[in-house]
Amino acid sequence: MVLRDTGNDRGTQFEAAQLEDDGTLRVTGHHTGPGVSEFFGDAITSYDWAYVIAPDRVGTLFTLLGGHAGDDLPGLLAVYHDQHGGQINDLLRSSQVAAAFSNWHS
Repeated sequence: MVLRDTGNDRGTQFEAAQLEDDGTLRVTGHHTGPGVSEFFGDAITSYDWAYVIAPDRVGTLFTLLGGHAGDDLPGLLAVYHDQHGGQINDLLRSSQVAAAFSNWHS
């Protein structure tokens, strides 16, 4: 599920959520361009990140998002993402969800 796919004079932003076969939810992002350089410095033009929610925590996230039987978890996360201006860090890193986070840049 694509959460964001935008581009402008500050660069591009792509974010997506995928529920894997083993029940892991992976939320990833790739940002490029001058906006990245403004944050990290001129030498950095690309920023990637990933949240990984373990299968035993996915049900908690589903509940926090107000999910009901038959709802699509990536779809619920997309609605939350839209409603909160793309700010999902607090939700995913909360003690209830405890997503692992990693990032890298170049």
